[in-house]
Amino acid sequence: MLYTLSYITIVIMATGADLSAQNVSSSLHVNKDHNEVDSLPRDTLTGISITKDSVEAEPRAESIVDAPNNDTNNTKSGEITSLSDNAVKVDTIATKTELAEEAKLTLPIPPGTFHDTKFTYVDDDEVLAMIDSLISELYEVNSCLDTGAARRNTYEFCDDLIPLYSKTEYATRLDYLDQQTPFSLTYNTPVHKFIELYALRRRGQVSRMLGLAETYFPLFEEMLDKYDMPLELKYLAIVESALNPSAGSRAGAKGLWQFMYRTGKIYGLNVTSYIDDRFDPYKSTVAACEYLQFLHGIYDNWDLALAAYNCGPGRVNRAIRRSGGKKDYWELWRYLPRETRGYVPAFIAVNYIMEYATEHNIYPTPPRYLDFEKDTVVVRNMVKFEYIEAVINVPKEELEYLNPQYKLGIIPGIPGETYTLTLPTLSVGAFMNNEQAIYGYKTEQERIDSAEKAIAMEKQKQYMQETRLTHTVKNGEVLGLIAQKYRVNVSDVRSWNNMSSSRIYIGQKLTIYTANKPSMAVQPVVAKSTTKKQEIKDLKFRYHVIRSGDTLWDIAKLYEGVTINQIKELNQINNARKLKPGMKIKISPASS
Repeated sequence: MLYTLSYITIVIMATGADLSAQNVSSSLHVNKDHNEVDSLPRDTLTGISITKDSVEAEPRAESIVDAPNNDTNNTKSGEITSLSDNAVKVDTIATKTELAEEAKLTLPIPPGTFHDTKFTYVDDDEVLAMIDSLISELYEVNSCLDTGAARRNTYEFCDDLIPLYSKTEYATRLDYLDQQTPFSLTYNTPVHKFIELYALRRRGQVSRMLGLAETYFPLFEEMLDKYDMPLELKYLAIVESALNPSAGSRAGAKGLWQFMYRTGKIYGLNVTSYIDDRFDPYKSTVAACEYLQFLHGIYDNWDLALAAYNCGPGRVNRAIRRSGGKKDYWELWRYLPRETRGYVPAFIAVNYIMEYATEHNIYPTPPRYLDFEKDTVVVRNMVKFEYIEAVINVPKEELEYLNPQYKLGIIPGIPGETYTLTLPTLSVGAFMNNEQAIYGYKTEQERIDSAEKAIAMEKQKQYMQETRLTHTVKNGEVLGLIAQKYRVNVSDVRSWNNMSSSRIYIGQKLTIYTANKPSMAVQPVVAKSTTKKQEIKDLKFRYHVIRSGDTLWDIAKLYEGVTINQIKELNQINNARKLKPGMKIKISPASS
């Protein structure tokens, strides 16, 4: 059954004023079982006028009836409140929205909990949701996608039939397409092989690409039109990635347009640990348009621009030199890299199969989202996909599919940077109404970690306040000695006192945080150690020159009364592996 959408006029009056939902019940059908608002039947709606105080619909038939204006201020939980001919069971909530206060309605808003933090889920405005639904219906009615083989099968093919055509027919069809484009859509043997590849062996892939074309081609065509470039360039993304925004090659090319890292950087495609703009359909399409425009400016030939997009302008220039200066793609064909020899023929074959898919009994596979079924919002803070899923119930898998540029499922939210999030169109209102709740959401483990960290910081703060000391620098003291006295690190003393170096002066006040009492034995220990070292220095020693293969055990055995520990102490050896052949070490005092 075919539906006809009447012409809809939406007039917004009293600009800047809030929309009231007082009379919305007169233009909405309410499902009493699910508390859901259904859109108006398309064959009964002729126009909508939205004013500050009312919403009026001009019905063509008596299918929309006015509901009584009931005062529901005193409605109790579980009571039935009449909004229209149907009845709706409502729940009382602690916090009502401004719209509910104004319209005197108790909205069916389900409460939720962020573990220990209460929040109220804010439902979308009914009027705006209705308008969004009508706009989506308008796009759907005018969509070019028709997956019904029975309707598209004008040739009455059998389901399993694979039509075959003569070379003359292929040439005639390509000649027709060639007259509509600045590309040279030539029919020859390489092109014929790719046509057979798509029409015979990759029929399933072509069917999927026909469906995905309804997702991505509107964006491609808009950008190509903006840059005043041939619209047939949209088919290049099929050759590159088969319209898979998450595609990646072994060489490192990524995204719909298969940008290499360095080329993507040149055209503003940022790559970080969190984000890869090469996977962003919008940004990569803009970059592809700019790059192709640059290549066409070099050669003034779209076929050579395509070749250069695949293998780089350097290789195309080498092919031109080897050919003696020729600039026709087919004359350069034998001098180009093997992959590039099939690149332009594949592009021509894709032009053909996408235009003549029905003639080959191939029909679109419905994509997950059509172009108008998704929209973008600006994200202002760091957020994880799992937070969005928890608050507005959009599955994480769908968010990853719609936003392949976020590699870890995290939007960083760096101040000064702009980040966009693609959502199903019907979920945009829920996101905007509950944006702060999403930013404030924490998983159970994150909440525990955050609480433990806060407790630890508070304890540390209290501990630091209780153990704060002030040390006055005396004559002969150095920072290292002071740190040793209080059993703290020099770096900590510098940090506590905002010192850029370890230089101190007599009388300087130093703040010290420590639970340890000052060590009074520091100076005597140092003096004793210095005296012992001086005594050892004044003695004469017997020495041993290390040979290859010597170990401390072998050396100690060579000298009577000498132990390994004695050798280590005399030579201050901490790691015996650092001893090398030719080094001279002390064995014992010469007097012994």
